[in-house]
Amino acid sequence: MKYIFWDQSIITPYVKNRTQILFENEIQTMLDTLEKEKIITKDKNFDFLHIYIVNNNFPKDISEPINNYIKTPYLWHYWDPNPLPYYSPKPSIGLLGKSEKIDINQIEPLLDRNKINILLDQPKVYKSLNRITGGFYNLLDLKHDEAYVIGFHSRHQKGLPFRICIKNIYNNICTIYEQLSDNQQFTWDYYLIPPQDEFVGYSISVDSISLGDYETSNELAQIVIIPADYNKIITSSFENKPQNIQTKGQSYHSGWISIPSRPHVLVNNWQNGFVTKKTVKVFFWPQIFQYLGFILTIYTLLKSIYKPHSKHS
Repeated sequence: MKYIFWDQSIITPYVKNRTQILFENEIQTMLDTLEKEKIITKDKNFDFLHIYIVNNNFPKDISEPINNYIKTPYLWHYWDPNPLPYYSPKPSIGLLGKSEKIDINQIEPLLDRNKINILLDQPKVYKSLNRITGGFYNLLDLKHDEAYVIGFHSRHQKGLPFRICIKNIYNNICTIYEQLSDNQQFTWDYYLIPPQDEFVGYSISVDSISLGDYETSNELAQIVIIPADYNKIITSSFENKPQNIQTKGQSYHSGWISIPSRPHVLVNNWQNGFVTKKTVKVFFWPQIFQYLGFILTIYTLLKSIYKPHSKHS
């Protein structure tokens, strides 16, 4: 082995937790360790493509068997229960971020703090090694036709941050499926649950997940459920936001660019969008490599067909 190529442009069809799904944390840790031990040397970076040179002291086998299969006990999904076309601009103009966290300061006056429901009596530390530990909470009396803001007060100590699933127990789908902040100081993360159907009941899973020998430790201090007026929140969040968004039927990726250049935003939690008053052309610039490959293939083929024959006397 002479080189290691790490292509971070590879994505999964799942919008949420792509970093963990693709084991980016583990890959980065492994590469950093190998580089520190001078087993590999970083050669070049091309945006999302990283190239490492393998030195002579690279071990023949650095892998270890993993005998425990780690999988969260809830379903993955594509379905977004929010029927309204919200969008999450990038870098920072909007109510919802690229995850589904909400800026509580923007909507604080619209929340009913008198009806707040607090879970957890005292902080709990969840440590795991090649397994899942965490907490599970049933909220069987929460109506689905009402909106809620659910907040998590936690801190990340080691390994992977907490992963949460706020599940609609009627359709068995995670309305929110995210990871909490990876700050080592206690931090609040808030999520907006929109009105959905006419049924009742949610559950909350908070998981501290360890994959292989990548140890995880997180501490959960509190969970709060706050009733919210969804219509007022949506109206308030869009009053001063640009509404001229051009969308295409492609999933969001940083490789998409517009000509002329316009702010790139996430629309409906999966689509590409560009803030513009006029129609712009969009292009997926990594596809240039595909075109270059086609050109090189055709050139090689033509050269082999029309290769001149040598003359003999």
